[in-house]
Amino acid sequence: MEQAFIEYLDQIYYEGYGEQFKEDNPDTFYKQLAEYTEIYSTSKIRS
Repeated sequence: MEQAFIEYLDQIYYEGYGEQFKEDNPDTFYKQLAEYTEIYSTSKIRS
């Protein structure tokens, strides 16, 4: 799921942003990854 989140960030911003964000702001990265994972899992249940 982490790789999917990084790819998602790269699509929104620019190539390499996800990895840079993870390195520069690991606490925020993992908080947002948890939110992304929760949203993804909730949307899969509804499908």
